[in-house]
Amino acid sequence: MTFTLPQAWLLLLPLGLFLWRHGRRPGPPMVLRWALLVLGVGALAGPELRLANAGSDVAVVVDRSRSMPLDVDRVAQELISLVESQRRPGDRVGVITYGREARVESPLSEVGRFGGFTRPVDAEASDLSAALDARARSFPLNARAGCSWCPTGGPRARMLGARRGGWRREASRWTTGRCPVRSPRWTWPSCPWTCPPPSPCASPSSSPAVVQATSAVTGTVRLERDGKVLVKGRSTSSPAPTCLPLRDLLEEPGLVRYRLTVEVPGDGVPENDVGVGVLRVEGPPRVLLLTSQPSGTLAKALSATGMEVDVKAPFHLSLEALDGVGVVVLENVDANALGETGLNALADYVDQAGGGLVMTGGRSSFGEGGYRRSPVEPLLPVSLEMREEQRRASVAMSVLMDSSCSMGMQVPDGRTKMELAAEGVTAALTLLNANDEASVHMVDTEPHESSR
Repeated sequence: MTFTLPQAWLLLLPLGLFLWRHGRRPGPPMVLRWALLVLGVGALAGPELRLANAGSDVAVVVDRSRSMPLDVDRVAQELISLVESQRRPGDRVGVITYGREARVESPLSEVGRFGGFTRPVDAEASDLSAALDARARSFPLNARAGCSWCPTGGPRARMLGARRGGWRREASRWTTGRCPVRSPRWTWPSCPWTCPPPSPCASPSSSPAVVQATSAVTGTVRLERDGKVLVKGRSTSSPAPTCLPLRDLLEEPGLVRYRLTVEVPGDGVPENDVGVGVLRVEGPPRVLLLTSQPSGTLAKALSATGMEVDVKAPFHLSLEALDGVGVVVLENVDANALGETGLNALADYVDQAGGGLVMTGGRSSFGEGGYRRSPVEPLLPVSLEMREEQRRASVAMSVLMDSSCSMGMQVPDGRTKMELAAEGVTAALTLLNANDEASVHMVDTEPHESSR
């Protein structure tokens, strides 16, 4: 028998002294009081009784493919060390790594420490099934109950459990969209085709398809890209899911539509024998230069670097116009040239999409260009606040606002002309200081002074 907190037995000294001095009172006999004291302190000490050959087997399964972070080896070694530090008598720890194939780095052992990864694996693929099989083989048939950890991360993560006398895999499917389902002969699993993330030009892309039949049959598999047949051949499938690795080399950026068809003679329901997927191909990042000087020094300097530079006159931006753009350069561009929707789109492009923004100086840039209190201001590394010491003279401003019935008309965003005018007057008045003067007049058939 062992105790998890043997220091608790030291409490017997002060508690026993207290009971010897003050325990001679009517009530339970002293023998019973001493017995209760010993049992209470023993419970605090946390007694443990371990039988012979008791313990747990823990297999750590590590994915070392290229899809994992660069520091996966360091993180995995730290976790393995943590597991080994918690190992108690009878517990065994083993390490299995895998990429395209599985390797047993360290067999199950009750002693010793893991010294690091020494067996190389092919990092171009991840065969989780082979790793699970190797993990199952590392335990004898009469293996003690245990568990395992698999740091694959992301949507491919799996929760794995060991049970006494055998293994059980707990794996959940993942989906990327609706897929055709069910037929008497052919059925698609929850996701027959998982397209990869956006792929760069001139690089091979891989998108495996999974086909499942209700019986062992042989059919014709045809893969089309935008209507053009890429692959056509015979394939045999069993009731178990069959993985068809599909690869393609894409040269041009844009959206590519794939269509996978499986034809089997005598199939009564051919409607679900088709899987479709869309892949977005990314070209090299572009630099969008908005300038009123398309042949200026900045445009020539950017083009001389070899980057793909798209020089345009300032216009109302949108997220669609910024698709495929890596950096937006504003060369002395007034905020009014971008429009309110363009300023919001540019802010979302930088803040949400991670795009780059460069703003050069000039009389139409920063505060003087109207970016003060705009959605773009928080993105700039400088303050656009008008400092008091920068003022050279006081300003007198008079605002005339049309208050006729025509100002009640709505603009495309749902606001009225009067609301837009009021917002403009408010923005102008906030730029004034205590030494400035301003007046506001409402004008219909004649002017009416509103404030001074």
